[in-house]
Parts: sequence; structure tokens; C-alpha cells
Amino acid sequence: MSAAVSLFPEPDPGDRKLVYLLQGMLDASPGFVCYCEPIWEETGPEPVPLIDLVYRLVNRPLCQLLGHSVDEVVNQRMTHFLPSVKATGLLNHYGQILLARQAQQFDFTYNADGFSGGYRIEATPLLDGLVISFTELPPPPKPAIQPADQSAMLQSIIDNSLSGLMGFVAIRDEQDRITDFRVSFFNPVCLALTGLTADYFRQRTFRQQVPPDHLPAIMAVLQQVVTQRQSTRVEFFSSHINRWVDIGLSPLGDGFLASFIDITDRKRATSRLQSIIDQAHTAIATLKPVRTNGPASDIVDFEITLANRTLADYVRTPPAPIVQRLMSESFPSYKVLGLFDRYRQTAEEKVRQRFEFHYNADGIDAWVDVQIVPLDGEVLITLSNHTLLKQTQLQLENKLSELNLLNENLEQFTYTASHDLQEPLRKVRTFGDMILDAHGPALGEGGTDLVRRMQGAVTRMQELIRGLLMYSRTATDRQPHQVVDLNTIIDDVLDDLEPVLTETKANLAIDPLPVIQGDPLQLRQLFQNLLSNALKFSRADVLPDIHIDVCETQPTDLPAGIQAPAGGFVVIAIRDNGIGFDPEHEERIFELFQRLNNRSQHTGTGIGLAICKRVVENHGGTITVKSRPGAGSTFTVYLPRG
Repeated sequence: MSAAVSLFPEPDPGDRKLVYLLQGMLDASPGFVCYCEPIWEETGPEPVPLIDLVYRLVNRPLCQLLGHSVDEVVNQRMTHFLPSVKATGLLNHYGQILLARQAQQFDFTYNADGFSGGYRIEATPLLDGLVISFTELPPPPKPAIQPADQSAMLQSIIDNSLSGLMGFVAIRDEQDRITDFRVSFFNPVCLALTGLTADYFRQRTFRQQVPPDHLPAIMAVLQQVVTQRQSTRVEFFSSHINRWVDIGLSPLGDGFLASFIDITDRKRATSRLQSIIDQAHTAIATLKPVRTNGPASDIVDFEITLANRTLADYVRTPPAPIVQRLMSESFPSYKVLGLFDRYRQTAEEKVRQRFEFHYNADGIDAWVDVQIVPLDGEVLITLSNHTLLKQTQLQLENKLSELNLLNENLEQFTYTASHDLQEPLRKVRTFGDMILDAHGPALGEGGTDLVRRMQGAVTRMQELIRGLLMYSRTATDRQPHQVVDLNTIIDDVLDDLEPVLTETKANLAIDPLPVIQGDPLQLRQLFQNLLSNALKFSRADVLPDIHIDVCETQPTDLPAGIQAPAGGFVVIAIRDNGIGFDPEHEERIFELFQRLNNRSQHTGTGIGLAICKRVVENHGGTITVKSRPGAGSTFTVYLPRG
């Protein structure tokens, strides 16, 4: 195999300017240009076959086509860049031109080595090599669609459309005014949707197909579509087919194209959804931001895109008229009151909000619970009207203020009763003692008895005042609950009652008592009163026998109207063998100033058991009693554990 011998040795320095000039001319060529030297087979049959071509001169467009620089292409074989040049027959064609020593221009399609397309090639023998220049051929033009084919294609599109399509051509009078339209085409969907025949459409003009009461408005719209070339869209209920249709009207030649789809199911679903949200007691609306200029500009208002009847009731109008209106039109004060800023914050920052709001403007006076949620570029608002609840709350707050004032007055009365009322009574008692000491003999037996009775009345009055003070403190002097060991409470009470217990020789049996949460002072008052009563109302001929039992109880055993707390109840029964009382008084005995016995037989104010009931209720419990005359009484106390 022979090596190619270059006919272009390294130029002398004086000739380099000529080389640069030649390269510049090649680079300026609009096509792809190169000069190649052949590599022939040294031996073989005649003619000698061409093995390869070596690039000696190349222009930059060709190098860019090959994806390399000029230096990377020069002195490289053609098969290095185009390995398929032999298989495609192009190299053999170049060999024939070299052997014939005659320039030739030909078109060649090269679909290999990353190239795909046709090229117009001009090859010219020069010295012992070949000058090759070529350009890309434009793609062959697509065959023109014949009018008949176009018509068939158009008819196929019309027939296979999922929408009903009808074309209409204008009918004009002598003054070129549109008076009517005739049908130019329609598709099968149109026939299926309307239930009409093809002959029906062919035999009737547009005016003959439209109900007379709808005709003026429809003709006005169609005049605008045809003459002003403006498309429009309308939703229409056809009483003929009892269906809702969405109709698009577009200018078409000297007429219009009507495309329509059946939206009855969508309309029914929308109507059902509207009916559902209209039943809601909560006002519901979706609001679309209205901006000054473009999507990135400031929000200046909101358009109501959906509203239910509850929202419309605020402005005393049906839902439909306020839809597509601005919020500032239906609720003019919503910006001044601050609602607009809240809606804008949700629209811009995509944050949920919930707050209470008093809308007191635009003929509306309502307290509402407002929820705002971002929803697909809009905001969803719900307004729950709780005006009555708020008014009740305000009334309760007023009542609470009044109650606090009453409590303050009660505390003032307590102070007065504990100091000012007691002092005159003490003086009356003291003066009585002084009268008896100084004038006892002079008074005689009758006078002395009267003074003693007066002093007895003073004593009862003092006890009554002390009882009322104790009762009032159970309401006004309530301390935070703490851990209380009831065993300690009972021990303290027994210490106080030690003289009475010794005098009456009472027998006591006490179960171990639990630890609960409560007010130790009030609980001591509770057990003090219950044990005092058990001792006070004992029978004269029987020693007092008092038991304090801790009872197990089931929820079904609880008194009517009371429910067990989470931790359950502690149930303590205080039973005695005293005088008892008639069961018909079991409810009345806990009322204030209620006495079932003669004062001469048993002293008391009728306040002690009322205090017991108040203490137990303060702890969230209750107290009951079971008794029979001569058989004693059992007081059962229910106190929450925690």
C-alpha cells in the first residue's frame, strides 16, 4: 500500500502570507470545501482502486460539520471521520473522477456516521488530488394535499368531533343586511344531541329553528359575531331537548360556526352543590383576588365567585346576584373594618386564619367566627354566626360583674356582722348581768326570769349570727384545693368534741379514711357539724353510738342527677342511733333555718346542715340522709377523690 506524498511541502516564510490568504478564502466560502490527496493500491487489477483520501486543505465550515478544528482535520484520512465512505460508494465515485480527470457535479444521499440528508457535490481534479465542495440539499417538499383530500379530511374531523358542530352561512337582503342563516354542515353528534334529523336542519333556516321569544337576543349576538368577527360563548337551556348546552360561536366565512357540548350533568351537579351549601347555616364564599395590573401587582379587591344563601342573607339578596360582584359592592365597609387585609394576607401568604369578628356596618350587626383558607389561587371563607351566643356571653359577663359586686357587698356584710352586730349583743348581755347583780332581789322572781329570757335570746342571736357567718364563708372564702388526709381532719374534730364525748360517754367506730383533694377548713367544718349533730340529737336513755364507714359503691348506686368524676367518689357514711326524724323531711333538712325539733329540747340555729351541703357541693359532690324516728340517721357524703 503506498503512502500519500504531499504536493504541499512546508512553505518558506515568504510564502506563508499566500497560505494564510488561501485559507481565508476557503473559510469565506459559503459551502464545505477541501482539497484531498489520494491513496491508491500499489498493485492490483486495472484500474487501480482508490483506498482513501487525505485532507490537505479544509475550510472551517467543513471542520465544524465534522466536529473538529482545522489542525485536527488536516493530514487525516477521510475514513477517520467518515468510516462508511467506502460502504456508501462515495469513495469509489471520487476515484472514478480522479481517473477520468474530469470535473463532475452530482447529488448524493449520505445516511451514516451521524449524518442524514442529501448533498450536492462538485468534485474537480487538481494536480494529483481532488478539490471537493458540497452543500446541503433542502428537504424534499411534502406532497400537496389535493382539494378533494382536504375536504375529506375536514369532514372526518367534523364527524369525529366529540362536540356538536354546525356551520351557518348568512342570508342577506338587497341592502346586504343579514336577515337569516342557513345550515352549511353539521355532524352526527349534533343530530344525537338534539334528537333531530338531517332533513330537519336542511329544510329550515336558523330563524325557523329558534323559539320566537329567544330570537331577537340571539340574532343580535350572531350579528356581532359575523360583522365584528368576535367569538363568544354562552350557556343555554333548550326546552326542546330538556338539556343544558355550552355553545361556542365563532366567525366562519360569511357566517359562523356553532360548537356545543352537553353540560346538563355538570349543571345538575353544580345546582346540587349550590343547593347543599345553601342549606348550611354557615356562610360560605370563594373570593378571587382583583389586582391593579397583572398577576404580580397589588390586590385591590376581591370578586365573589361562589356564595351560598346564608352569605347572601347578610345583604338580603338571593345568592346569584352577588356572585361575580366585588366584595366592596356587597360589603362596602369590609375594607375599613379590616376584613380585606385579612383576606389579602391569606391570598398572598397562603396562610390559614381563624378569628372572631364583630361586623357592625352596612346594616349588619353580627358576631361571626371567620375561617379563611387559600384555595387554588382564591380564598375560601366561612362565617359562622354566633351573635346569640356572644350576646349571652356578654350578658353572663355582666351578670358576673354584678355577682362580683354582690360578693363584695356580702363580704362587707360579713365584716359588719362579725364586728358591729356582735357588739350591741354583748352589751345587752353585759347589762343583763349587771341588772341581775345589782337589782336581782328587787326584781323578784318574775323580773329575774324575764332578764334570763332576754339573755337567752341574745345568746341565740349570737349563735345565729355566727352560723350565718360560717355559711357565707363557705361561698366567699374558698381556697385552692390541696391534698387532705381525712384521718387528720377527724382527729382534729374529735379533739374539739372531747368534752362532749366524755360527758355523753359516746361510742365511736371509725374506718381508716382516704386522702383526697379539698379545702381542709371546709372539710373540718363538714365533719364537725355532722358529728356534733349525732351527739346533740342522741336519745336520753341510750348512749350515743356513732360509726364513720367508708363504703364501696357502684355507679348505679349514685344519687339521681349526679355522675361520677374520672377518679370516682369517696363515699363516707356517718350513722348514729339518735332520735332520727320522719323520712318525709330528708330533703328539707338541708335547707337554711330548717329545724325539726323543739328549741327547748335541742338547741341549734338550723344552719349546720345547710353548711354541710354547701361544703360538699363546693367539692363537686353531694350529701344524702336516711332516717326513721327513734332509729337514728345515716348521712352519706360523696366526695371526688381528686
